[in-house]
Amino acid sequence: MGNPSIGDTFSSFSNRNGGGIIIFGVDESKQYEITGVYDVDKLQKYLVNQSKAMEPEVRLEIKAEELQGKYVVVAIVSECPRENKPCYIREKGMIQGSYIRVGDSD
Repeated sequence: MGNPSIGDTFSSFSNRNGGGIIIFGVDESKQYEITGVYDVDKLQKYLVNQSKAMEPEVRLEIKAEELQGKYVVVAIVSECPRENKPCYIREKGMIQGSYIRVGDSD
């Protein structure tokens, strides 16, 4: 389960003006079809654990919503305060673990 590059996305959104929003349970390749999340609690715990692996720790607001009879999880990533930027994946270090958002890529 999970996206092995979620730290990249956390970093890029935290380093971006206004932060960003990640929606789980929607398939972009199928014209944004709502596919749902299998285990909402497990995903929420995963996201919180990954947010703690960042320097500084990523501030998240996580919501589970039911749409069309399926659950989606919305993670709102706050912008990191300027004095704490860049936000990066602690394990990779500041140089290799810092990302910025360009279009729809990190």
